[in-house]
Amino acid sequence: MLDVIERYNAMNLIKLEGFDPIITKYKVIVTTMQKKGYDFLDQRKTTFDDDFEYFTSQISQLTNRVMEFAETTVNKRPTVTRCLEVLSKIENLHIAEINLEPHYSLIVDKYQEELERIRKLYMENKEHPPLQRDMPQISNAIPWSRHLT
Repeated sequence: MLDVIERYNAMNLIKLEGFDPIITKYKVIVTTMQKKGYDFLDQRKTTFDDDFEYFTSQISQLTNRVMEFAETTVNKRPTVTRCLEVLSKIENLHIAEINLEPHYSLIVDKYQEELERIRKLYMENKEHPPLQRDMPQISNAIPWSRHLT
């Protein structure tokens, strides 16, 4: 149990928008377990076993919430770089139960779509890029091409 608490304690360091309810839930789980006093020498009492089962089920639900957060983040964020930042922060938790492989494949698909969109935009306007006010055509094409992303 202490190992799980130590691993999940890294959640307190994550600063992500929308991650606060998960951190609060984790703190509630840990504080609940810390407040209970156990007599480990009295083997007739099984309260610790029951509480430990409850603790593991709560941690499992918490892990599922982190996975759901990762999924909604990948689907909600418009840019690939922001999605990668969020997933790398979640990956830095080093929690083995969290599988981010499907989310990375979604990000790769998003990146391919973004590259295809940029390629189409470039091909449509490469001969005559949109002109900015009071700029010659050649010097206008340079900033236009740099700002395609």
